[in-house]
Amino acid sequence: MTRVKNVIIYTFLIAVVLVGLMYAFKLDYMIKGVRIVYLNGYKSSFIHDYLYFDRDTVYPAQQISELKYADELIQLPKGLDSLLEALHTASFLVIKDGKIVFEKYYHGFQADTVTNSFSMAKSVVTLLTQMAIQDGIIPSWNTPVKKYLPEIHGLFANQVTLFHLSAMCSGLEWDENYKNPFGVTAKAYYSDHTNDICLNQPFDSEPGKKFIYQSGNTQLLALALERATGKRISELLEEKLWKPLGMERSAYWHLDKKNGDNIAYCCINASTHDFARLGLLVLNNGRWNGEQLIDSAFLWRARQPFLESKYGQSFWLANEQYDEPIAYFRGHTGQYIIMLPKSNAVIVRTGYKTLPQSDGMHHDEFHHIVKGVKSLL
Repeated sequence: MTRVKNVIIYTFLIAVVLVGLMYAFKLDYMIKGVRIVYLNGYKSSFIHDYLYFDRDTVYPAQQISELKYADELIQLPKGLDSLLEALHTASFLVIKDGKIVFEKYYHGFQADTVTNSFSMAKSVVTLLTQMAIQDGIIPSWNTPVKKYLPEIHGLFANQVTLFHLSAMCSGLEWDENYKNPFGVTAKAYYSDHTNDICLNQPFDSEPGKKFIYQSGNTQLLALALERATGKRISELLEEKLWKPLGMERSAYWHLDKKNGDNIAYCCINASTHDFARLGLLVLNNGRWNGEQLIDSAFLWRARQPFLESKYGQSFWLANEQYDEPIAYFRGHTGQYIIMLPKSNAVIVRTGYKTLPQSDGMHHDEFHHIVKGVKSLL
């Protein structure tokens, strides 16, 4: 009995020391990460982790823009459906000519379930910034970031523009590693001062020269947008997109702490139908119910490659691999909103797992999804 008691005491003391060291070395965010991720049986962030974060609510429209079903529905190829099942897909939706032609929910998920967008939010932040430019609040994409974030630093901080942040070529020092618990990406996700972490990263490389995908870029873009407009990014989402698009369900945007800042580079938790409406807006070149919400010329430019063929201005691109130019929103573990302009279709996939990137650009399941759906349209 004494031995058991001693083991308990020593274990408790070790735990206290470890926690103390975490706080002393500013690694306290790891406690939150362990609580949310590992104690829930995962190895990385997951699509329903919003349940464990503080969050802002983005309210839906009073008048919903209904998504209608086509008279004739399609059936997925058995191989594609089996792959989606194996990758622990939550939802899969296909819209053709403005109507739903396929919809399926897996593993207990339903149409009213909200899931984490992860980095699909990066495209949304860019859309919201463009709308602020259209409103005359921000002069242009060539506006220096220093105008709104004077505290940014580094050898090239004075040269960085909003465009550089949006196109992932700012020269920011940032290691985009989702599995390194000591890295800046994990720290920004689980800490209670996300903006400060991003502001503390220097711009040490010349902007506009090299594409490097970095979440810190979008966080800083969102912070600049918030300072320019005087509104939270979640408020802008509700005002500029959620209500005008007639979204049917509330969305939830992660906060770094209670009453804190939105984790803007990811983490818009929304329903599959509402993700699809975002895709339809882009597919229709910014036009919605007869109103031009986003400049079509901008959306054309944003879906053209800048420094690499796979990326434009916050949109992933597969323009050269198919018989039509394909742009898409993409998030961690295979969240997709895919626009097929020639096919006049939108595909939404949410889920827990993804495949490797055999071509070095797109995850293998992306190609399976696009090829499988295109064969049916």
